[in-house]
Amino acid sequence: MEKKKEETTDLQKKEKEKRIKKEIARLRKNWHEKGKQIDEVTKKMLDFAEPLIKNLAFMTVTMADLKDQINEEGCVVEYKNGENQYGTKKNPAVETYNAMFKNYTAAYKTLADMIPKPGEYEKRDDEVDEFDAFLSERDS
Repeated sequence: MEKKKEETTDLQKKEKEKRIKKEIARLRKNWHEKGKQIDEVTKKMLDFAEPLIKNLAFMTVTMADLKDQINEEGCVVEYKNGENQYGTKKNPAVETYNAMFKNYTAAYKTLADMIPKPGEYEKRDDEVDEFDAFLSERDS
């Protein structure tokens, strides 16, 4: 019985890892689509954002699992504390989901703010001209 339980747990872990990798790929693709152009700055920002993307993927998959668990068990679960003490309490999965959702929201906003806007890192011609004019005036 114990061996069968371990095999099930290993299968669940492998399945979760597959789902996380799929979510990482989706987030990276979304990054590229939002950034429009792939230049050196965008590539460096993506490298910098990689740990955040991996954490977001993990949270996305874990929250989906928690959601399924909550739907299956409900928001309130029964407990037995000792021999004669019974009652109901908030499902711990609800608390975990709520806490993770707050972190997920903050992390997603951080990632979205990191996505370069097209042309964001390019200097406008008039900015360059004004700066050059300032330098010329100052040096003369």
